[in-house]
Formats: sequence, structure tokens, C-alpha cells
Amino acid sequence: MRYAHNVVARLEKAHPLWRVWYVPRATAPLLWCARPWAADHRFDPLCADSAEALDQAITARDRER
Repeated sequence: MRYAHNVVARLEKAHPLWRVWYVPRATAPLLWCARPWAADHRFDPLCADSAEALDQAITARDRER
């Protein structure tokens, strides 16, 4: 999981307003998720099947604001 921790650190450095985490799944690759640090838990997190896709989703959400 060291790889995953490094990816979380890279994504949080690239997007400091976002909390990033991953969910290990038994039958599939990791699920990558993010939520703005300032958001409450009613805000649905962004989730993606890859770290790259999550990075793109965060970037797109930031452009909308």
C-alpha cells in the first residue's frame, strides 16, 4: 500500500483543498475518493477507479467553482 499512500500525498499536494483517500476492494482495484476539506459529510465525495481519473475529476470540479 506504500504506492497508494504516495499517490494520496501527491494528489493532496496537487489539490490542497481536497482530502483524498482510497478504499481497498476485494475483487477490484482500489477505489479513489476525494472531498473538499471544507465540505461537510452531506457532500457526496468524488470517486474514480484510478488516481488519474480522480485527479481529472477534482480539476474539473475546481474549474466549475
